[in-house]
Amino acid sequence: MALLEVEDLVVEFRSDYGDVRASDRVSFTVDKGEVVGLVGESGSGKTVTSKAILRLVEPESAIRSGRIRFRDRDVLTLSEEAMRDLRASEIAMVFQDPMTALNPVLRIGDQLTRVYLEHARGDASTSPGGRKALLASTRERAMELLRTVRIPDPEVRFGQYPHQFSGGMRQRVMIAMALMCRPSLLIADEPTTALDATVELQVIELIKELQRKFQVSVLFISHNLGVIAKLCDRVVVMYAGRVLESAPTVELFSRPQHPYTRALIGSLARGTKAEKLLKPIRGEPPHLVGLPAGCPFRPRCDLAVEACVEAQPLRPLGSSHLVACHRAPTPG
Repeated sequence: MALLEVEDLVVEFRSDYGDVRASDRVSFTVDKGEVVGLVGESGSGKTVTSKAILRLVEPESAIRSGRIRFRDRDVLTLSEEAMRDLRASEIAMVFQDPMTALNPVLRIGDQLTRVYLEHARGDASTSPGGRKALLASTRERAMELLRTVRIPDPEVRFGQYPHQFSGGMRQRVMIAMALMCRPSLLIADEPTTALDATVELQVIELIKELQRKFQVSVLFISHNLGVIAKLCDRVVVMYAGRVLESAPTVELFSRPQHPYTRALIGSLARGTKAEKLLKPIRGEPPHLVGLPAGCPFRPRCDLAVEACVEAQPLRPLGSSHLVACHRAPTPG
């Protein structure tokens, strides 16, 4: 059984221009110990889908239908108290901009220890001696995680404030904070977008190392297929709120089936002179109000034909490859 199972998820917001369907019947799974990449251009519905998993979308009633199961629990039916227990203690999230998640007036050490103490539950003794021991062990765990994510001089950094850290170091602190309660699933929402290429590579390698060390599953969200290729075991391609293709990473890059996936791969920068020219995707992602029927990529697709006006459901090409395109070959 999958650790996380998202099935036919619909997230829809009301606006002055009409209903915005940010996630449209989205389905995918994350298995234990697996790193799954959720990729697509900005506006594809990646972040909304990830926030829906933790019921962090506002208003929560925007989650119209579908099912989200974590282990044996239906996330959408849990009480708010149960959801608070689930967040951080079993599913943790690393946000794109750490400065919006870190409190600027609290020291880094205080923020790390508070995360654990908030979710310590039965570990927190009410006796003075028990409380003192818990605080000491929590501080030691926070310090060890700072060392693990390669924060230099953790004893000094423990007492500093977020503005005294570089962007890359703040992102490492966010990763350490997410791991404080030993979650089973880590959701990373474009954690390398604001970083330069060198620091980006360091963060990717760090996530890979921590995933192996702590045996945590990862849902990694990005618009950068190059990053996805370095990190993920499997890739889910989203566009206009829909999943258009899903496959193991090696297979997706060697045998992409949907024209949108091919276009994303074609737009990647290459190292050789013969491949220096990029192949940009013409046009822009669509507005999510009043999308026309059929394949949402049709207006930008060079291979579009009349049949593309009919919506194509995800269908299997093999045991682990799914695609929503009538041009994809029929298995067997």
